[in-house]
Amino acid sequence: MKKEIRRKSLQRLAFSNASQIVLVSPQVKLSPAGYVVAAHAASADPGGTPSTLRTFSFNDPEPLASRRVPHAIRALALSATGDFAVFGGDAGHLTVCRVHDLNVCREIPLDANAAPVTCLTFAEDHNHLFVGLEDGAIDVVSRSSYDEDD
Repeated sequence: MKKEIRRKSLQRLAFSNASQIVLVSPQVKLSPAGYVVAAHAASADPGGTPSTLRTFSFNDPEPLASRRVPHAIRALALSATGDFAVFGGDAGHLTVCRVHDLNVCREIPLDANAAPVTCLTFAEDHNHLFVGLEDGAIDVVSRSSYDEDD
């Protein structure tokens, strides 16, 4: 029962004012490092759909970090360790950030004519990131493009 209460608390905090706006593509990812990463976009803004990305600890419903993104986040993936998040959407690029503080490590540009990102998934060995696009295309990004140590 305790886990159910925590989950509901995280949902309330991650998607505050949800009754007043329509949420677009809510994303929630759990990491083995003990973090919960939540992203949502509100469709209330006609000039663009900004998103909010937040990191929580499993043990605390208060966010550890929060970042406002000026475009819709439609896809979110975590590294194997859960230390890094990759997200994409309408911006024409992927963003890599550290999960604990949401500081951006790197931006990975996509083709100038690429459709919005709708899906992200790592290969099992994490050497490639598969990027699903709204038009049905799939881009493959090699580890050297998103690994912070390069």
